[in-house]
Amino acid sequence: MSVPEPEELSTTLSSDPDFLYAVLNLPRTASDNEIRERYRSLSLVFHPDKQRDDKTRETAARRFLEIQKAYEVLSNHFTRAVYDVYGYDGLRKDWPKDWRSKSDEELRRALSMAERDRRRDEMENEIRPRGTLRLVLNAQSLTKGPSRRSWIGDLRERIDGVHMKSFSLRHTVQHDVSEKLRLNGSATINSRGTLMSFGTARYQLSPQFAFSGTISLLHLLNPPLLTLKADYNDSEIGSINAQTTIYTPPNFSLPGITLTYARQIFQTSPTTGVVVISTGEKPSVALEFITPSLWKLSDYLPNIVEPGEGADVGAAFVVFRRRLGFSLAGIQSGFRAGWGIVYAKLSTEVKADLQLGLGGLAGVLTGAWGDKYNGLTSSVTFSRGGVELGLEVCCLGQRLVVPLNLTDEYDPSVVALATAVPATASVLFYHFFVRPRQRRRRKEFFRAAKQAFEEEQSNTHREVENTIALLKDTARKHMQAEKAIGGLVVLEGYYGPTDSTADARALMIDVTVPLQSLVHKSQLYIPVHRRKSGLPGFYDPAPSCAKTLRVRYLFDDRMHYAEIPDDRPVVLPLQDHIVE
Repeated sequence: MSVPEPEELSTTLSSDPDFLYAVLNLPRTASDNEIRERYRSLSLVFHPDKQRDDKTRETAARRFLEIQKAYEVLSNHFTRAVYDVYGYDGLRKDWPKDWRSKSDEELRRALSMAERDRRRDEMENEIRPRGTLRLVLNAQSLTKGPSRRSWIGDLRERIDGVHMKSFSLRHTVQHDVSEKLRLNGSATINSRGTLMSFGTARYQLSPQFAFSGTISLLHLLNPPLLTLKADYNDSEIGSINAQTTIYTPPNFSLPGITLTYARQIFQTSPTTGVVVISTGEKPSVALEFITPSLWKLSDYLPNIVEPGEGADVGAAFVVFRRRLGFSLAGIQSGFRAGWGIVYAKLSTEVKADLQLGLGGLAGVLTGAWGDKYNGLTSSVTFSRGGVELGLEVCCLGQRLVVPLNLTDEYDPSVVALATAVPATASVLFYHFFVRPRQRRRRKEFFRAAKQAFEEEQSNTHREVENTIALLKDTARKHMQAEKAIGGLVVLEGYYGPTDSTADARALMIDVTVPLQSLVHKSQLYIPVHRRKSGLPGFYDPAPSCAKTLRVRYLFDDRMHYAEIPDDRPVVLPLQDHIVE
């Protein structure tokens, strides 16, 4: 049985790693017998019932509580080992259950390894190291004309012709000095032996305004340079960015400035306008309009299955972005257009950016899967100067970037092939690996949730059944009154996971009676801020996933059906719920 802790004792336990040993006046090497004997002797001295003076009784009670807590922790081999390695804060953590059956030596070894891993993770989070390896390959042999050799010999010759043109390795670290000040450092070395190092300081002056400066700390071939940048963001005004680079002698020149201004153009539309103005040796002006929109897949694919486990509530929606603009930048001037689709369910983005100008048609086709820490990206860049396939792999923030130069001139067939091969590989990878893995994990998730609920919440289930029994009479009276006037009659109601799979349906609970008891004057209303699991007759069958209320009811003698997520208010009846 755990001894309750006053606030003062809890603070002392957390701040002093040897406090419990000091309470018993024993070293860390004390045996179990020494701990037991010292506890007995001190308990007799400081037991509150043995004190005759009220003044000493209060002090004795506090000391007796400390002695009890020390004995509770140090007399158990598991809690003592955890305390020795992690201190008292370690006792609040959830440790694997099988660790309690380990021997003292095995337990201390496992705890020491866990502590080393924790310190390493803390250090990594403190400086956030990131590495990027860039390998530029000449792969023009893959796209050359047909050969007279056999297809095996031709394939071998094409693969052998791929060689590395250059490489670079970059390493960055980041440290938050305070809530407002952040420092970044990076070093890059390339295949020519050039070493470059940069340091960046970013200071957040206010929630709207931030300033940063980057200086080249070491560059063996070129003199140092300084880049200054300021950002201002306001919900009404928009965002303003100003950036300039200052070169030191002998390359000193008047610094150019790049100004970027972006804001939402109309209050009723999410369209954003972006203006970019650059001065200096190569002045330019660019104007662009970006319009995002939300698509519901069921409007275009009626038979789509919309899973809803956890964060998958928005699985039926995609974000579509359109970009249109132009730029005036000398020979680089031209019109720009772009389209992009983001499917959050799969963490997937597909986009195409095109530019038509004096230099001809150029564009980038990109497909990305994952987030900023783990993911895959494939891009095809084409212009009059050639076609390049870019592959990028990111794992735990470490990146491998491989650009493959396929041709030295524009070739539409190479563009189509370079786009089709990664796209086909991605579809096959999703179909045969990602999708089965998601289904398996979802099935395991709901089975574990059902088992956990059956094991840990049997008392809650019994209380809910008793509550429903108490509500039956009220629900019956409401139903009879509503039937008589053609009002709101709940035929069936179920509350559970949004996912519609068989394993998820097994977690649904019947809430028909509780819902009918809430009907008042042919209406049912549950505010959005009120947790449905807290309503009489409800409970949460799966706390860690998204849930939906499914209701089938009669109103005006017409059948209605509604599926209402947890983050929406319940309003019945509604015309949209009518079943044709």
